[in-house]
Amino acid sequence: MFKQKFLIILITIIYTAPLVLYLLLSSYLEHRFKKLQTLVSAKRLKYVAYLSFYLILAFWVLLVIRLIVTTRTILLTEQFSAMQFFNLNYILLVTFVLLFSWMFRAELKRYKWFRSYSPSKILASSFLQRHNELIQAKNFDQIEEFLVKARQAVPDNVELLCLLGYYKDLVLNKRDEANRYMKQAKSILDSYKEPNNKEIACYEGYLGNILYNRGEKEEGLKHLKKSIELDSTPGRVKNYERKLAELKQQDKTIQD
Repeated sequence: MFKQKFLIILITIIYTAPLVLYLLLSSYLEHRFKKLQTLVSAKRLKYVAYLSFYLILAFWVLLVIRLIVTTRTILLTEQFSAMQFFNLNYILLVTFVLLFSWMFRAELKRYKWFRSYSPSKILASSFLQRHNELIQAKNFDQIEEFLVKARQAVPDNVELLCLLGYYKDLVLNKRDEANRYMKQAKSILDSYKEPNNKEIACYEGYLGNILYNRGEKEEGLKHLKKSIELDSTPGRVKNYERKLAELKQQDKTIQD
């Protein structure tokens, strides 16, 4: 009797431990990512992401094994009936397998993201996320701070340089500083042995927006169109079409 209870407790621990640890680490991962400050912390968080993924994988495998064993037991029952599959415990087991299959896919996506990025890029992404949150909250006091921190983490990142240039021009109206950042981005692009269409499209898009906001609308639209030709995305297309419609409306108003 004691052995049977001990075995049940042991099996319960084996099943629940990976899930509990995964939930704790996943919560920690989300919380710490928003507060990253150093490369050391970013590197540590990368290992946490790996461990979190393998824990949910272990739990999902245990669930699938249990489902297979339970299904086999039902099928091999002497008095087998299809109604046995409508047992509450079996339905719950199938539901859990489907639920954690969905969670596993989401965790796999996060695992691949952390695996593909270096600690410096992870750190920069954290700063950029906080930058975007500040924009949404319309809190412009710390926006530049997080942009600068992100750029310090990855100094040769074209998009960050362009974003800084765009911010300096649009928000602070500091054209000279904006031009300097855009020149640095162009210099990095020119140093590549092979052209990177995505980064060139990024540069052309930001340059087009800057020129358009300065009143050089036709020239700005040319650069925006070029960015779409190099790397078309829904956001870029929508931005170009909106600005093009604005210019046409202004021309129509002038003619009238």
